[in-house]
Amino acid sequence: MKNIYNLSTSIFLVSALSANANQQDILFEDNFESNQFHNVLSEKIVISNELENWNVTKGDVDVIGIFSWGHWYPQQGRYVDLIGFNAGEIELKEPVVIKKSGKHVLAFKFGNNLDARNLSVRNDFVVRVVSDLDGKVLAEKVFQTANNSMPVTEWLKGDEMLDGELTFSALMGDAVKVQIAQHQQVPLSHYTAVLSGAVIDDVKLYKPAPVNGNCLTPINETAVFNDDFESNMPGIAVTHLTNWTVLSGNIDVKGKGLWDSWYPNQGALVDLIGTEPSVIKSKSSIILDSNKEYELSFKYGNNHDARNLEVQNTFNISLLDAVTGDLLTTKEFSVLKGSMETAKILYKSDVTRSVQIQFTQLKQKSLLPYSAVWSGSMIDNVKLQAVRLCNEEETFQVEYRDQY
Repeated sequence: MKNIYNLSTSIFLVSALSANANQQDILFEDNFESNQFHNVLSEKIVISNELENWNVTKGDVDVIGIFSWGHWYPQQGRYVDLIGFNAGEIELKEPVVIKKSGKHVLAFKFGNNLDARNLSVRNDFVVRVVSDLDGKVLAEKVFQTANNSMPVTEWLKGDEMLDGELTFSALMGDAVKVQIAQHQQVPLSHYTAVLSGAVIDDVKLYKPAPVNGNCLTPINETAVFNDDFESNMPGIAVTHLTNWTVLSGNIDVKGKGLWDSWYPNQGALVDLIGTEPSVIKSKSSIILDSNKEYELSFKYGNNHDARNLEVQNTFNISLLDAVTGDLLTTKEFSVLKGSMETAKILYKSDVTRSVQIQFTQLKQKSLLPYSAVWSGSMIDNVKLQAVRLCNEEETFQVEYRDQY
């Protein structure tokens, strides 16, 4: 389970998996990438706790990955099919503790197993948020993987997952659990039910930004650092970049005609492993004003060769004092999927100081019997800009939940 808190040092990660919130207090997220592939996962059939963050409380489920029908949803990495041999139900192992009273959102991706799609079988599943104290259902909704009021070309779509969302209200200190269960199958032709269910991925529970204003807005100033790597020529085992010093190892500059089919809309981007892992640091000293909030953002993904061999890459990004070299903040990321994600880190300095940005390729973890490969973490669109935070204070009555 991943719990991300707003630290006293004013540094926190803002996930960009959901575009409808500028600042999210993320309480839980799971993309299922850490789960090993099995044909069937079940407490009864294999062993308990096969899913890292979930118990299989009914039936069994499949973990579908890159080498197991991964072409169905090629951008999703690993995801869960809610039918293994039987209709399954999963529940969070550990309750999520609510940090602030108010409205919360459970977001996720969902789709239809393509075998079910090809046989015109609609899968319905139910999502619940329940109180860990007494089991009371705080929110519940049935989702359909096909909507027969839409054209066939739309409701049988199976190669791009849809966004699902469930909202609920809770008080500070409440503990909740999430349950996701296969509900029913509805054959839309002469076929009967099949062992192919609804599929889910990217489950995230968060408290959205207050509705009283935009909680993270760029100040009308030029970014103090901004590099999309477009000024660099594509190449292999590169040791020189326009705006970065390669401190160790070497990198690949990809895109612009060199494997640009991997991320066709990104232009040039950097692979942190050329022929060996690298450390790169921005050349210029970046001046940050005292008592001003700054947002450090960038895009990251996995080299597609690593993705296809199920090799997970890990890297970190650090902000360093340009004078002393002291570490001001650092954050580690692991990536297995082939799609690019956006990360944002918020930093506030108590004094005026000059800083530098540093990326370090760390370990590789092979999820199949392959050794490490010359295919690393991919980064792009590195930007550091001053931002303004809104007032996050909110007041809720004890009766808030019942009024919702």
